[in-house]
Amino acid sequence: MKQLEKLIIEATVLTEPEAEVERVMQVCNACRYCEGFCAVFPAMTQRLEFGKADIHYLANLCHNCGACLHACQYAPPHEFAINVPKAMAQAAWRRINSMPSPPLLARYTVGRGSPSRWR
Repeated sequence: MKQLEKLIIEATVLTEPEAEVERVMQVCNACRYCEGFCAVFPAMTQRLEFGKADIHYLANLCHNCGACLHACQYAPPHEFAINVPKAMAQAAWRRINSMPSPPLLARYTVGRGSPSRWR
């Protein structure tokens, strides 16, 4: 039973980057100013809550173009400090680097396997 509980916690508890994406998406979902900028925002509007799977799905949709950041009225220096590309990149980077890889490829990919835009 302890193994099952560990898996449930791992699947539901958000890491720090995932929690930041959840916070950013909650604010963006309320504002909806960037609704037509990219594929992230129409997918975001179909959700009221953002679990791990939703966060990683949205992070994979983000191409880190930065259009939403430049248009956002809540971007830094605003107290909300909404930075969608940065939050999505950090969540995607952590997910990519946590995936198992074959031992031969591991020494080439661990720690440097993700594109530079994700760092």
